[in-house]
Amino acid sequence: METDLTVFYYTIFIILGSVAYAGTDNTLKLIRYIELTIRLSWINFKTRRLRKKLKRDLDSLIKQLQKDTHE
Repeated sequence: METDLTVFYYTIFIILGSVAYAGTDNTLKLIRYIELTIRLSWINFKTRRLRKKLKRDLDSLIKQLQKDTHE
């Protein structure tokens, strides 16, 4: 329980420090940048998974076609 509160207080302290140092506009831009970076990472992860699946499917189809042509 204490860890949750500590993380919460650190987060609030960092946000307030950012606002005090850079202003509200730049702080919001930073938060938006972090959000977009996280979204891009998620999209890249899903793309890699899809690429692996497609490669696996295409490899199996190629093997099957090669097997069928040799028969």
